Amino acid sequence: MQLDSRNLWVSLLFFVAVGCYFFRGAIFGEFAYLSVVRDLTKALPIALLAFAVARRNGRVNLIVAALALSAVGDVAGEHRAFLWQVGFFMAAHLCYITAFWRERRAYNRTDTSLSAVLWVVLMTFAGVVIPYASTTAEMIAALLYVIVIGTMATMALCHRQPDRWIYCIAALLFCSSDAMIGYARFVEPFAGRGIAIMTTYFAAQYLFAMAALRRCTATR
Repeated sequence: MQLDSRNLWVSLLFFVAVGCYFFRGAIFGEFAYLSVVRDLTKALPIALLAFAVARRNGRVNLIVAALALSAVGDVAGEHRAFLWQVGFFMAAHLCYITAFWRERRAYNRTDTSLSAVLWVVLMTFAGVVIPYASTTAEMIAALLYVIVIGTMATMALCHRQPDRWIYCIAALLFCSSDAMIGYARFVEPFAGRGIAIMTTYFAAQYLFAMAALRRCTATR
């Protein structure tokens, strides 16, 4: 994936923001525990991507909306407001779905096979993990979320742009991140989950944003 100089600056600022999140304890010391610092460091990486895409595109589009909603969802997650977090990310994925639908191409056998495998894996995972949810509301929200993110990943598979593989990898990373969240919340927390979840999540959003930036550059 080629990057022009503007995209390199976006990447640099993004990775600096990601570093501020992962090392906020070392950077901010005792202030790292303040709610405002936690919220800002959590939301800043994705907010930067949303700003970069909006600025390059000249307007707010569906990708910008998806990134912005994700940043708000990150803040909700930081406050452990699980249902709000799920709601914001469902809205973000609906934006991605709509954007990808507009850029779709005709399905072929490979797309159909990959989509079938994806849905089997997602629904099997959901069937194993979701029953451990502590409330009916969480169970329903999680099931709906699996359906929405699965649809987003399916739309990414049939993207018609030359960089379709970028969207596919990003979608799979997003699914992996959320699968780890679900397992850690409903079944059993596991060591290193924070780093694993956020690394795959940041990577997914970064790839979505870079693909959008490349498209903005190519159409000018």
